[in-house]
Amino acid sequence: MTKKEEAAQEITEIDLAEAARILKTKGTKKRERRKAAGVMGLIGGSIGGHNRAANLTAARRTEIARQGGLARQALAREEKEARDLKPAKTKRSTK
Repeated sequence: MTKKEEAAQEITEIDLAEAARILKTKGTKKRERRKAAGVMGLIGGSIGGHNRAANLTAARRTEIARQGGLARQALAREEKEARDLKPAKTKRSTK
């Protein structure tokens, strides 16, 4: 099991009520607070995104999507230009 998988397993072992208690209590260990914050982030992140999307107007969602598309195009264009500016590899003759 990788370190990331172990961390995810540790996070899921703490339930939401326990995480809230840990975060409210002063003097808890840093490691425990990090695990609790991870649990709260997993829960809140999944809820917050849906609520935000529900509150956006269709025009605002379109604007956000357009900005994202333009940003991706600009990045792809920059990467292409960087590739084009690289000198071509030539074969060396070995004698």
